[in-house]
Amino acid sequence: MATPDVSLEELWYDNGCMEEIKFNQTLKDSWVLTEFPNRCYSINILLDLFKKSKRDLLMNKQELDFYNNLPEEVSIFRGLNDSKTKKKGLSWTINKEKAEWFANRWEKKGIVLSGIIKKENIFAIFLDRGEFEVVVNPYKIKHLEVSK
Repeated sequence: MATPDVSLEELWYDNGCMEEIKFNQTLKDSWVLTEFPNRCYSINILLDLFKKSKRDLLMNKQELDFYNNLPEEVSIFRGLNDSKTKKKGLSWTINKEKAEWFANRWEKKGIVLSGIIKKENIFAIFLDRGEFEVVVNPYKIKHLEVSK
């Protein structure tokens, strides 16, 4: 996996100096290029970054169209394959099979969490890697449970 030009932590310390378009593109690039961002950075840093973002600048046209066509409440899933993975992470998927893949990769038997999130609490959806990743405010997830 490539290394981002700017780490999420460096972006957090930017304090609004970066142009808005550049900030959003850098946030997306840093997010998708960081393996385990939920494990590497505090949830507060990540939430601060995404709260500063703008959906129409963070996502490409295909992702924005996909987001705009989501229902007002969305079922989301998160695959966990070890105890270090944060249950309240920002990175989820709308694809249960992809969450199962994350839960069981590296020949581990993990679990899949499921929940419901209001569309307005989704910061972005990223489609480029085929993960149907939704970046959410994890404190807004309802009905969080181990998926069956």
